[in-house]
Amino acid sequence: MAEAAYSMDSRAAIEDMLRDEVAASEQFRSGAGSILRHLLRNDDRSMFSDEVIARVRGILRDLATQLLTANEDGGGQGAGEPGRASDHAIDALVMNFVEIPALLSHVHAITLEWQLADQLATRIALDAVLSPLLQARIASPDPDESCTAMLLLTAQARFMQVVRRMEFPICELPGDLFHLVLLALRAQGAHDHAADAVAAATDTALRARYDERRTRLALLEQVLAGMGAEANGALHLQTAGVGFFLTALALGSRQDRDEAAFSTSDSQIGKLTLLIAASGIAGDALVSQLAALHPDFDLPDGLDMIRPDTAAAILAEATARTDR
Repeated sequence: MAEAAYSMDSRAAIEDMLRDEVAASEQFRSGAGSILRHLLRNDDRSMFSDEVIARVRGILRDLATQLLTANEDGGGQGAGEPGRASDHAIDALVMNFVEIPALLSHVHAITLEWQLADQLATRIALDAVLSPLLQARIASPDPDESCTAMLLLTAQARFMQVVRRMEFPICELPGDLFHLVLLALRAQGAHDHAADAVAAATDTALRARYDERRTRLALLEQVLAGMGAEANGALHLQTAGVGFFLTALALGSRQDRDEAAFSTSDSQIGKLTLLIAASGIAGDALVSQLAALHPDFDLPDGLDMIRPDTAAAILAEATARTDR
């Protein structure tokens, strides 16, 4: 009986610790956008790594260049070519992008995702493009599933290449962000008749070509949907790869995927624990995933006692406080 009481006390202590950590994480996360906007306008990068800031800045500039040169390059399906739009126009559009919190958050998230995939390729030899899980889906006897997996393979290879070059295709943005960047382009040309006409033509051309179902993020979800009950295997980082892991983590915990990516940073380990647990991973399997992502951290005892329903409840509490 005494042993059972000790177990309950230990579990309660761990839950209280995680509740405090996720509250602090949510508070930090809610202010991260304004911090990042400040850093993108200035040279003070003390709160974020130089690599992350440089890639976020580079990707925003690449998106602006693509939009301003879309009529020349056939629809903005790839990275823009610097020099074909004035630096002044590019810089002005980047500053407009900086005022879009959701876009800034997404670019930050894909940068962290790329960085993690690149690190794991070196640390545990996990292929950043062709993970064991994706390889298995390509070999599926179902031709539709195999075809979708092949499309994802191409998209994942492109993702790793373009982010390394600090670029990102407009056509890979989620639909809501695709819409917002086009609105930013229209707003920039609103006070100049000629610029507005060009922006309107660009808007029409890009919308006609855009297909969200072909984006990497959509393909990740399609492959997981095709796996049915086996999709739970995507929560095993060492075989799924970072892309599948983050998508499964977001779906399993009912959280935003960008938030899932952000939770992998060193300062967010409490929230990451809750996201993994809320996705249904408990016990030694949960600790194993945390150790794979943070091998140098001294994880506290008792994390294996966190139940999925408790983790989901703590996350819901934190979200409710943030929304107020």
